[in-house]
Amino acid sequence: YSQSLLKLANGFEFKSLKLEPTVRGFIYRIESKAGDIIAFDALTGSPQDMLSESDAREAGIAQIKKKSIVLESELIKEHSGEYKGNVPAYRVQLDDFLSTRLYVDPWSGKLLVQRNAIWRLYDFLWMLHIMDYSTREDFNNPWIRIASIVSLLVIASGYLLFFFGKISRKPQNSTAV
Repeated sequence: YSQSLLKLANGFEFKSLKLEPTVRGFIYRIESKAGDIIAFDALTGSPQDMLSESDAREAGIAQIKKKSIVLESELIKEHSGEYKGNVPAYRVQLDDFLSTRLYVDPWSGKLLVQRNAIWRLYDFLWMLHIMDYSTREDFNNPWIRIASIVSLLVIASGYLLFFFGKISRKPQNSTAV
């Protein structure tokens, strides 16, 4: 180890400390309660910067194990409808028939999530299923509660009709002329 000290800002409140393998070797990844991330080389203690965009692209493609052409890549700093994981992250758009997007961790190069056209269809159907048209995560929203109550009322009315709808009626004699 070198004699350097890990320098953290005053008021830095720890949330987590992880030892992670990266494409450059092992790092200590320290995350604050505010969401700030600091990385240090595990052997030397020297601060580590995020991976370059090209290194993140290569790491992401290597993990999906298929030859792909990269259309574009960028560092995203906000969540989207497609990706709600840790930010910042690199988004790598591939040129394939499924329009695949890879989300890669900027410090470790780990593939965080892979999205494509099939996932987007699934996400759309999931949104319809749980009736959450904004975040697509809340399956306990007012729309689903209303649909559940209406369904229970329809089932209850079916039982009532089944058991009490068989009231016998006397056939009326019709006189033929």
